[in-house]
Amino acid sequence: MRINHLKFKNYRQFRDIQIDLPYRQDKNDLHLFVGLMGTGKTNLLNAINWCLYGEEPFLSKAENQRLPILNLATMESADNNQQCRVTVEISAESKGANLTFVRNAFIEVCKNAGNRTKNVKEEFKAFLQQEDGNNKMTDGDAAREIVERFVPSGIKDFFFFDGERLDKYFKEATSQNIKNAIYQISQMNLVNRAATHLQKTISDLQKEAGKASPEIEITRKGLEIAQTDLQTNIDEISQCNSQIKLAKEKVEEITENLRGMPDIEQLEKERGIIKIDFKEKEELYKEKLSEKEDFLFFSGIQMMLWLRIEKAASIIRDKKNRKELPPTIDKKLLEKLLEDCKCICGRDIVTSSIEAKAINDLLATIELSSEVAQELMLMENPLELAKWKIKSYNQENQKLTKGVKELEIYLRKIEDRINEIDRQTGGYNISKIQSWIRERKGYEDALAQNHKKSGQLELLKTQNETRAKELKRKLDDELKKEDKFRTLKDDIVFAENSANILEQANKTILEAMRKEIEDITKRKFFELHWKKESYKDIVVSDDYTVSPIHTFGYECLGTLSGGEREVLALSFSIALHMVSGFDSTIVIDRPLAMVSGDTRKNVGEIFSKISRERQIILLLTPEDYSGDVRSVLEDVAGNRFEMKLSNRELELTLEAR
Repeated sequence: MRINHLKFKNYRQFRDIQIDLPYRQDKNDLHLFVGLMGTGKTNLLNAINWCLYGEEPFLSKAENQRLPILNLATMESADNNQQCRVTVEISAESKGANLTFVRNAFIEVCKNAGNRTKNVKEEFKAFLQQEDGNNKMTDGDAAREIVERFVPSGIKDFFFFDGERLDKYFKEATSQNIKNAIYQISQMNLVNRAATHLQKTISDLQKEAGKASPEIEITRKGLEIAQTDLQTNIDEISQCNSQIKLAKEKVEEITENLRGMPDIEQLEKERGIIKIDFKEKEELYKEKLSEKEDFLFFSGIQMMLWLRIEKAASIIRDKKNRKELPPTIDKKLLEKLLEDCKCICGRDIVTSSIEAKAINDLLATIELSSEVAQELMLMENPLELAKWKIKSYNQENQKLTKGVKELEIYLRKIEDRINEIDRQTGGYNISKIQSWIRERKGYEDALAQNHKKSGQLELLKTQNETRAKELKRKLDDELKKEDKFRTLKDDIVFAENSANILEQANKTILEAMRKEIEDITKRKFFELHWKKESYKDIVVSDDYTVSPIHTFGYECLGTLSGGEREVLALSFSIALHMVSGFDSTIVIDRPLAMVSGDTRKNVGEIFSKISRERQIILLLTPEDYSGDVRSVLEDVAGNRFEMKLSNRELELTLEAR
């Protein structure tokens, strides 16, 4: 399908524009649109998608983050509650037939609600030229079926794609869309319907036999249950494997998003732990500091009184030496012992005993102490303790100071680490990164769970296969026992053989298409790629995952440069086009977005080559269309349009160059 012209009415920046793309015999079928960022290049790609499929895939997914689809200048000039029409029309040709696709959206302008818009209705029409030259108009589902015949939605990303999002072309979701599209292209749905009908016939024949034999009916029901369980296992394994691939892709995608970013989760966890530690050590620091301050305060008092303390202690020592102070015996305690007739050890004291005599002799030697003497004796221990504290001041002060200093250093290290964490995380959207980390953890858990589930399902599948084979053999034996079932048995065998042939045909056709796509992709890749020695193969798997193989034997999709990914995507697109028969225009927004250096010229030459075989539309920035790229494309391009916005930036103007 080649696009002849595009018409826009009130679609975003395209207020009233028609773009003609005639094919010129002396030029390649290459058409260039050059404009600054924001002038409408991506919306040109969105317009094609919206017209054909009713979606704008290259806008924000959040509706509340989009401008209205209605042109802003038209909306500004409209009356309140006026209904305006948005139209995109694509006129094309395919294999000699003329096609026109038209999508209209009717938008009501609600000025009293702050220039809001309301979608009233949308309609889609397709016009297909018939053999008699007249155009047949269809709409709704019939019009969408015509689109699917020329540009299937399942592989539209390989017709209209965004050079800045090349990674998505080799993801699981894309490969599943391709596989489904190939399935539709190959008309395998017809083969499957025939196979399903045969399976129903086989089941009906077996039920008929079961009516005449209880044993056959029991076996038949068992076989039916086993086959149902087996198919359930197969479906669940397929779903499980899809989930595994999807989880792997998501883990890789999120890991790529997090590449170069700090480990926010670990840093935040560390911050939480060291903040608790900081608080605990800070309290201990305050206690130690208070302890030192108290020590210095009381030590200061003691030092100021040192001479007096020493003088008082000296007086007490002298009096003790001169025995002017009584011995440190409590006279009242001795008297109490005699009165109670009890020793302090608990023994009885008899009046005439040796113990009683010793106590009386001791009492006789003690003279009544003066109050001054008693005070001096009470002062002795505190004075000696004060002297000891003064003498050990330096040692105790050093001990307390060391403890305070160690805590100060520790607290400073914690503060430095917190500051370092703040520096590492500063400027990052922490909640977003944490969300990614949580999301990745969820996919990693899902990956592990599905791997485990897949193993369990494979075991169940093997068990159900064995059970189904045994019951099938038993059912065949039961049918052979009776002559009356011979004809019925022959019919069942014929139906089973037919079903097997259809199944084998299904596999053969799909495998042939896959192999052809692989061969063409490989041939085109090596034909277009400027590196001739780096890669030895391109493999397209059964699920249409594309894998380039390095000369050393490694699968290396993840290490391809932006330019190499683009070549791979283009090669695969051409293969899909050739095998499917859908030879559509290729439209690429920002084809050089992931390409730099000398590779830009190589990619430019690739577009020049491809445009000799099919229509190519490139949407470029002035930076893209410069230097070697311009020198390669300028002379071969059939058309070049310069895209500019009006003075108020509400609508687009195109200038042919």
